[in-house]
Amino acid sequence: MELFTKAQYYNKPEGDDFVGKMVATNKYMLAGAIPAATMDVLMYSHPKGALQTMARYARWIGPAMGMASLFTASAYLACHLRGKDDKINYIIGSCGAAGVFGKAVRNPTLGFQMCVFFSIAACFKKISVEEGWTWFPSTEEVERKHVYGSLKTAKYDWTLIKDTPEKGWTTQRSS
Repeated sequence: MELFTKAQYYNKPEGDDFVGKMVATNKYMLAGAIPAATMDVLMYSHPKGALQTMARYARWIGPAMGMASLFTASAYLACHLRGKDDKINYIIGSCGAAGVFGKAVRNPTLGFQMCVFFSIAACFKKISVEEGWTWFPSTEEVERKHVYGSLKTAKYDWTLIKDTPEKGWTTQRSS
């Protein structure tokens, strides 16, 4: 269980710790595939019975896990065969993942288009790792202060009429 919770793709250099990298990529793909399969079951396909429901989940989770596994295995193998750690390894892995995607949707043209898209995304990811910047900052980097009961930090009072202190018969000004 510790391998599943502690595995990160970039803990070790490219070409090392194949099992850890495989667990890390499949963990993230599983985290995305289960909600997608749930949305499909609840809102689109409406399967009748447990067997059909499991088949719909397998229809989503199987190709997703295959894409993650093939990306990791292809990038790892390319790194070992070529002896280099560069963007070409990620492009090889992303083309393999796009091939699984094209087969899963039964559309080779879409598979090729996703190969181009995945390759561009993989190059950007590799560049971000090499240069040390992130796509999405962590919550520690973006500090938000809890103000006025809002998590979005309301800076201004947007009410139309400001609250005035209540004036009773004892606090009213006499004329």
